[in-house]
Amino acid sequence: AVEAARLGAFDFLAKPPRAEELEVSVRNALERRRLLQEQARLHAELELTNQALLSKVRELEGKSELIQRDLQRAEVIQRALLPKTPPPIERFSVHAMYRPGRYVGGDLYDVVRLSHRHMAMYVADATGHGVTAAMLSVLFKQQLVMVNDDTGDPLAPAVVLHAANQAMADALAAPRQDDPLGRPRAAV
Repeated sequence: AVEAARLGAFDFLAKPPRAEELEVSVRNALERRRLLQEQARLHAELELTNQALLSKVRELEGKSELIQRDLQRAEVIQRALLPKTPPPIERFSVHAMYRPGRYVGGDLYDVVRLSHRHMAMYVADATGHGVTAAMLSVLFKQQLVMVNDDTGDPLAPAVVLHAANQAMADALAAPRQDDPLGRPRAAV
């Protein structure tokens, strides 16, 4: 019996086997076989799931690297929007330091000479962080018109900010070009 079990036998019945012992032994053998098959199926299923997860992890790692590179490039572009050196202004000294918390954000500042007697300084911070905030700050800077095109005279800050606010509201509420029904874009 011991030698048979060592060789892989499931059970041992003495001769002549009794019907009840034979029935129990066969039932146990069938149940063991079913459990071994179920175990093999679950192991195979687990292996497939692990392979699929590993594939997704590799895909996400690749996308994460791409996003990190894009964020680093966006930070370079955003820094290019900032003034390198402020314009010379008599009797004034302007110094600034820009240190974003992440690669890219919604912070923006500038010093602009509007005329020989006027200059403008502004600091802006779009709500949030990341690409959306950076894009809003770029949009904001594009909308700033500080000089009257016809006269060349500087505009009052309230006029500049009102016009920029209206232009941004119009730009963000514009119908999507990809929507045939012309539904407005979701608010940012």
